[in-house]
This record gives sequence, C-alpha cells and structure tokens, in this order.
Amino acid sequence: MVCAVSVYQAGHAMAQARGGPPAGWPDLVTGLKETPGCLGVETARTQSGKNVIFAWFEDRAAVIRWYRSDMHRAAMQKFFPNAERRPPLETVPDDSGPLMVIASVSRSSPKQPRQFRRSRSRSTNR
Repeated sequence: MVCAVSVYQAGHAMAQARGGPPAGWPDLVTGLKETPGCLGVETARTQSGKNVIFAWFEDRAAVIRWYRSDMHRAAMQKFFPNAERRPPLETVPDDSGPLMVIASVSRSSPKQPRQFRRSRSRSTNR
C-alpha cells in the first residue's frame, strides 16, 4: 500500500534531497528514521524540481507513531497552523501490512510567496 502526501512550499525548495534541511526546517529524514517501525527512508529530487521523501513503515501503527511524533506535529503546526486536523490513515485497515509513504515538496507560485498549500493525502493498494 502507498500513501502519498503533497506539500507545496514557497520561498525555497526543501534541501533534504541535497543533504539536509535548510535553516528553520526540521530534519525530517532523521526524525523518520528514529520512528519505531520505520523500515527506511530515501530522498530524491524530480526533474521538475520537487523534493521527495519516501518512507517505508512496517505497518499502519508505525505510520501513526510518526504522525503523532513531536517532530511531525511541530512541522505541521509551523507550516500549516490553520490546517484541519483529521485522523491519519482513516481508510487504511490496521492489518494492511507494510506501507510506503511519499511526501513531495515544491515551490508554490511566485504570486503566493511565503504561503503553503496542503493537498489531501491519498492511499492506494498496489
């Protein structure tokens, strides 16, 4: 099963894929790797300039541990302070097995400096 999250970020692209986060950003890769049940983390940069984090988890409970971690909560509060909070992985069964979560970060339109847009996450069985 794959869960995908897209985050559009203004000002500068996240540098995780280039060796570390820029000033003011949490070290999401290290935080993910330290989450019990995280099986691995990879980063990449697409040709269109999106920075992507791929994280593999042993099960739904491990993804929820990350979602509820202090680092994830702090990042969400910092970058999306007014975002609607909903239960994570509502449509994913508890016994789904291993999960891969993909998060992408890209620059938003120059007309919207220093704003963030958050899209809905999607789950798919593959």
